[in-house]
Amino acid sequence: MSIANPRQTILVTTRSHHEVMGRILLKDNITATDWHSPISHSPLIYGIFLGADRVSVALIRQSKVFTVNFVGIQLEKAAQFCRIHHGHHMDKYEACGLHKEEASSIECGKIREALGYLECEVIFEQVFGDHVFFAGKVRQADIKNDGHRLIHMSKDIYTTTER
Repeated sequence: MSIANPRQTILVTTRSHHEVMGRILLKDNITATDWHSPISHSPLIYGIFLGADRVSVALIRQSKVFTVNFVGIQLEKAAQFCRIHHGHHMDKYEACGLHKEEASSIECGKIREALGYLECEVIFEQVFGDHVFFAGKVRQADIKNDGHRLIHMSKDIYTTTER
């Protein structure tokens, strides 16, 4: 178990053109991360860290947008799947049984089953070792449901919040 855990898991959705088997296609992807935080209240800025080798990093660099999806414990299996699988040659929405909705303020998808989301436009990027930090100005935010958040303990162990 990491000394820095437990931490809330989020699913980050991205979209941009990406090469798949020699063809350039519009690609949607989902990745999981526990490394994220609000950075500023005014303007509202949110930051995420993603592994540098993730497909989502390339998609964010091209599109300059991402959506933070706050998820509940019911999406534990989907989050674990998105954490360990790369999205180069698969549709993670389909693989996880998740439903894509269009973001309202940016050209990106979001997850219908999410408890809430932040639609973000990248304003800063920095590489730190094997991770890339993106700071995004929040263009749209919404809380859809007040459920029990997904909390990552370590490896494949998750829990949730209690009321």
